[in-house]
Amino acid sequence: MSIFDDAKAEELWNKINIDSVPEFDHRNIPSSVWLNTIKTIVKRVTRDPIYKPFVFFTIVQLKFKGKAQIWANNHTDFKTIFEDTETATQENELAFTKAFLNRYPSQDDENTAQNVMDSMNSLAQAKNETLEKYYSRAKDIQYDMGLNDIPASEKNLDVINATVQEKLVLNFVKGLIDSTLRNHSISNNAICRSLAESYYTIQSTKRNMELQDSLTNDEIVKELTDSISNTKSKGFTKEQKLEVLSQQLKSKPSFKKDNNSEGNYNSNNSRNQNRDGNNHRNNNNNRQDQNNDFQQISNQTRQANLPDPKTSKHPIVNGTEEYDPNKKPLCFSCGEYGHF
Repeated sequence: MSIFDDAKAEELWNKINIDSVPEFDHRNIPSSVWLNTIKTIVKRVTRDPIYKPFVFFTIVQLKFKGKAQIWANNHTDFKTIFEDTETATQENELAFTKAFLNRYPSQDDENTAQNVMDSMNSLAQAKNETLEKYYSRAKDIQYDMGLNDIPASEKNLDVINATVQEKLVLNFVKGLIDSTLRNHSISNNAICRSLAESYYTIQSTKRNMELQDSLTNDEIVKELTDSISNTKSKGFTKEQKLEVLSQQLKSKPSFKKDNNSEGNYNSNNSRNQNRDGNNHRNNNNNRQDQNNDFQQISNQTRQANLPDPKTSKHPIVNGTEEYDPNKKPLCFSCGEYGHF
């Protein structure tokens, strides 16, 4: 049974003159003054450790507005507390006070703006920081700057906002502590997106890296062999199947970890920018070569096994029906749609 008494909580709440607490939107009042006002009111009402945090968080929740409210509602450490203030503890109150004052230092607007710019320019993932926490910090900076989370390439975005948004996303990707993940994310165009899209691209890249690292070449060979055996491949010789398998193995992405995959990227920013650009170009060239090789093999396979149009029962193959390019691919081995 919960020791929290709803009747007592309501009694305490009725003692509060809620109108005496100003709203906070991170610009209208110094954060320390606003927070001390709330703490003073709470002390007048109760010092009970069970109900004091409840009163504190309830007032904060009601008086947070604008971007400050967005920050509170999306903060991973306090989101659940604001959803149910009865569960709040004194430890939660202390942690929130520290996070709040760090988030909104009591300085004038000019200094605050400079702090935000400094935070963006030095944005980098800490050694033991999760990707989710890192993304949350980047979102905080974005909120402070008043940026809408849209790609910098958006036509309707003004030049200043586009420049700042592009810089933020660029720093977010290049600040990844894992250099292998950073390079592959850049190859997947994570920079040319909104902050949220960039985050999801990095997440997807990370999952693919983990999946590829967990598979051995023997497992991949078995997987590809089963895949070829389960498809309709009439007329394919054993040598042709092995050639296709070989090409697919060559095209398997390599996610081998760098020896120096962890460290502060910003200390080597200029050198890494050149390396990232070269890796991006090399990856594109390799993928193009692999695609060309596979396309050549596929064309040779189709040509070698093309059925005699006069004997084929398929209307497109024998010429009685016109081929529709909008439909799924036509298999020239069996004369059916849906595969090659």
